[in-house]
Amino acid sequence: ATVGSHSASVRRFSPNGAFDRKIGGVGRGPGEYQQPEGLAVLPDGRMVVRDLGIPNRLTVYDSHGTLVDVWTLSSGHYWTSNSEMALLADTAGTLWLPFNHRPGPHRPPPGYLLMSPVGVPLDTVPFPAVPQLDRQSVEVTRVSASGAVSVRRLDLPYQARWLWAWSPAGEIATALSNEDFISIHTV
Repeated sequence: ATVGSHSASVRRFSPNGAFDRKIGGVGRGPGEYQQPEGLAVLPDGRMVVRDLGIPNRLTVYDSHGTLVDVWTLSSGHYWTSNSEMALLADTAGTLWLPFNHRPGPHRPPPGYLLMSPVGVPLDTVPFPAVPQLDRQSVEVTRVSASGAVSVRRLDLPYQARWLWAWSPAGEIATALSNEDFISIHTV
């Protein structure tokens, strides 16, 4: 199945890749979307859809595309993300919802909201803190015919940087791009 905000629907495909059917459409009711952003498939085959246009709601379908449940996060959990990994499911069925912020005086650092396979919030996990490296750059100065000066600083390419990635095993891996090792962080 795929999801995309351009059609405000979920598109289901057969195992051989042939289009099967469209699920949902534009709206705010159950099975309708404003801006569907994420899709995750749980180990039991259920599909969960995250809608950036209705950020406190997750819509759950069975493996055939039949609406089975709608999970609503509390109003204090306004989770947003503009990521291709807007909703993830690990091998245990825990859902990982990346978030950037939530309104209120006690904002957690950017990270993941963990939810059980039945829609119960479990915990929050911050994105890994990776060290900032000094980057080498070059300064380019340009003088126009009229005498206007513009200065731009550009990072040199191919420099080491810290990377991190989420694993379906429910772990986070970090690495330095010029090293031959990866650190695994169990959540």
